[in-house]
Amino acid sequence: KDHRGCESELYQIARADLTSGTGGGHGLLSAFTKQSKPQSVTHVWLQVRAGNNRAVSFYKESGFEEFTRRRNFYTNPKEDALIMRLNLDSTKS
Repeated sequence: KDHRGCESELYQIARADLTSGTGGGHGLLSAFTKQSKPQSVTHVWLQVRAGNNRAVSFYKESGFEEFTRRRNFYTNPKEDALIMRLNLDSTKS
């Protein structure tokens, strides 16, 4: 079956606080994208709280770009959601 143009959605990258800053998140994301490319995945999508500066920075450093914003998507506290996209066609293998 031809899977050209398939897309993937990343729901969560989790790591223990003890490993914060050691590159574990980058390693997990790299492994995910390396396994996605042979499956003909061209884009990876995710959603993150707009105020989660650390996560937003991590994703931007990893090549994700803000695609759109869902206004007031989250509650407690009320906050926008950023929809971010990574183009795997333009990333290194």
